[in-house]
Amino acid sequence: MPEPELLEFTRQLRVLLQAGLPLLAGLDLMAQGNPPHHTRQLVRHLRRQIMAGRSLHAALGALAHMPRSYTHTIAAGEASGSLPQVLQRLADELESRLTLARQLRAALTYPLVVLLMALAVVSVMLVWVIPAFEGMFSSLGGQLPTATRWVLALSHGVTAHWPGLVSGLALVVLAWLASWRHPQGRRLLLEAWWRVPGWGPLHRLGCLARWTRTLATLSAAGLPLTDALTHLQGLAGHPRFDAATHHIRRALVQGQSLTRALARFGPQRVQRREPELFSGMMLQMTHIGEESGSLDVLLERAAQQLEHDLARRVAALSRLVEPALMVVLGGLVGGLVIALYLPLFQLGQIL
Repeated sequence: MPEPELLEFTRQLRVLLQAGLPLLAGLDLMAQGNPPHHTRQLVRHLRRQIMAGRSLHAALGALAHMPRSYTHTIAAGEASGSLPQVLQRLADELESRLTLARQLRAALTYPLVVLLMALAVVSVMLVWVIPAFEGMFSSLGGQLPTATRWVLALSHGVTAHWPGLVSGLALVVLAWLASWRHPQGRRLLLEAWWRVPGWGPLHRLGCLARWTRTLATLSAAGLPLTDALTHLQGLAGHPRFDAATHHIRRALVQGQSLTRALARFGPQRVQRREPELFSGMMLQMTHIGEESGSLDVLLERAAQQLEHDLARRVAALSRLVEPALMVVLGGLVGGLVIALYLPLFQLGQIL
């Protein structure tokens, strides 16, 4: 189920339950509001399951596409009698996650679109524009400038071998998609993604914000930390966080505090030239939360701070990337145009 629809479903269900409606009556009312396709299917499934005597979390758990953390948080809310409050926390988490996804997607989409435009413009010039100039150059006689000869040779190569170039690009895309679907290939791609200057730190910060927000939601719902960490597996968006979550849970079972378990993946990893997973701010907030007995509140504040920091970095990166891409695009097109007009300039000097 798409996360935007899951968010809207969660919000509507919370409002209906807070209004005092029974669960089945709330689902009936939701079905009458002409919801989107996936929400309508979900409501029908939940009605059938609940009328058969199953609980809400059991009905949700029967769906393969439903996130485990969502289902177990609902179960904790039903057990504690605070389902509307838990639904509010889930709605906040989903909204924060969607905001993070939009921010990261926006930071990547603009450079990609500009680069594709540059590739399209350069391709058109190499395939159609430059060959039109070649006949005029041959009529001028004499030796062409070095830059012009290079551009003509590049145009000849692209024109003669364009089927192979297109096929090679298609193979690269297919290989990337195949690797992404394979667990080991996805791990390698994500590791390479983390090492991209500028984008890698943003991705790490986004994973940490999502990890922290989800843990805060599970903890506020009343789940023990060890159970919450079990449900966090695979939710952060990177295998390194999954491995760290496994080690942290094992450390908690052995009696360590959460702060000490997190510190193993904290700032000191930088000295060993390994990526830092949990920042110093995160460790400090966790320590205060454990000491004061309000871990879920401090985790929530840490998640908000991380999301704010991510939004600030994305905005700063966008301000730097936009002029840099304009320079690259102008340099490519301008360089080709200058190389084409150099013979004309030389002819004008002779005349």
